[in-house]
Amino acid sequence: MSSPDSVLLVAASVVTRDIRMELAPVTDAGAVAWTRGGIIAFAALAVPIALNPPGDIVEIPLFSGSLRAVYFASAVPSGPHWRRGSTTAALAGGAVGITVPLVWLASDWQVRLHEVFPVLAASALVHVTLAFVTAGGGFARRRFLCAGRCGHGTFGCGTGAVKSAEGWREDQAHQRACE
Repeated sequence: MSSPDSVLLVAASVVTRDIRMELAPVTDAGAVAWTRGGIIAFAALAVPIALNPPGDIVEIPLFSGSLRAVYFASAVPSGPHWRRGSTTAALAGGAVGITVPLVWLASDWQVRLHEVFPVLAASALVHVTLAFVTAGGGFARRRFLCAGRCGHGTFGCGTGAVKSAEGWREDQAHQRACE
């Protein structure tokens, strides 16, 4: 149970911190409530899959690896290092990267070619195309560049956990000052 509970906690924390708290500040009690609700929601999604697994012990980790490759192969290096990298491009590349392996597996094409290769190609293509279409200099790049100007550590300002509404406001004000 140590792995599933860690994954549930991380998934719920990501939704709380990186999605909910980006929309508007949340109190500490509100963040805890959102995280608890997320754990319950993700567990409810996982139970039917665990009761009727879609593959064997080899297929499931390979599929999981191809989904992780979608985000790490194009979005992570381009965020702080490519001027045109944008949040929109990264999210769209990830959405395509989640859709392609599902279609690939449903069509039985994995017999000829493992899904990670078309997933990486499609995700990178969408990411790069949208990076040229949308405005570059996304949030990750601003954080990275801020580190050189304001000296707030290796990854720049705004990377610490936001623990309160006041901390959130201070973080936003500092990021605007460093732009």
